[in-house]
Amino acid sequence: MYSINNIAFETYGITAGRIDGSNIALSGQLDMPARLGKTFHDWTGEEGVEPYVLASEIRHGGRDLVFSGYLVATNKELAYEQLATFYEAVKAYDDLVTLATPYGSYEVYINDQIEAEHLQLGWLSIRITFREPVVTFAADLLTGTESQSHNIDGVSLKVFAAFVTGLNDNLSLPKPKAQNVTFYQTEGYQITPASAHEFEAVLVFYADSYALLAQHVQQLHKLLAAPGMRLVNVDGIPRECFNIKGVEVRNIKVASDFAMCEVTVSLMSKQTGKPLETGYLLDNEYNNIVTNLYELIKIYA
Repeated sequence: MYSINNIAFETYGITAGRIDGSNIALSGQLDMPARLGKTFHDWTGEEGVEPYVLASEIRHGGRDLVFSGYLVATNKELAYEQLATFYEAVKAYDDLVTLATPYGSYEVYINDQIEAEHLQLGWLSIRITFREPVVTFAADLLTGTESQSHNIDGVSLKVFAAFVTGLNDNLSLPKPKAQNVTFYQTEGYQITPASAHEFEAVLVFYADSYALLAQHVQQLHKLLAAPGMRLVNVDGIPRECFNIKGVEVRNIKVASDFAMCEVTVSLMSKQTGKPLETGYLLDNEYNNIVTNLYELIKIYA
């Protein structure tokens, strides 16, 4: 059963439908949020980027939870009245409220348009986007020693009952970094190093129940959110990577004896270059400025 602020959706005549590609009414509850703030530094003249992966540098944002359903009444007029009653309740919220679902409870607010459309008679379709601003990674951090099959930091994908079904840009060479050149009569150019290598792995997770499926996906979140770089092998090529865009989960299917979903993991590989030193900090008379330990202060581009 679904409820918002301790009031069942059925109070407003709202029943669960299905999210596109899934057989349940909710999406987003298994997504891993993207990171907040600056996640890497792009040094001029150097290949790739410098990852920011210290524990103190890793912060994650929130995620959208989307409910798709129907508002059902005996006639169109009554359906409109029930919809207006629901809207008045929503507009009265002045803080986070609890969204209770068959898949967990979440502290949310509504931050997008509620979409409603009359279908026929007393039937309306309704789509509500909730925002969960604080997401915790409560799962245990897994460790492993797998080195041959597909794995993340030695944790085989088999531990998650997952396997790779698709890859995007894993074998691509990233485009060169932007040029900084002035030209007049002819086209100018500048040879620049490659940008960071970003690619996606599409995985399918299977489990005997939704609870176990959610546990496996949350363990993946915990692994990707841990400090440091991840050694990832999803195509036979081990790469040092980190995650900044989070994880998107789609096509959730739940039955009495199994559950499955499709998980898209975005990764950025580690840069190979180093910061470009352009000199030392000088005063107005071109004398070196030093620290209180009498060390020269380098300037980086």
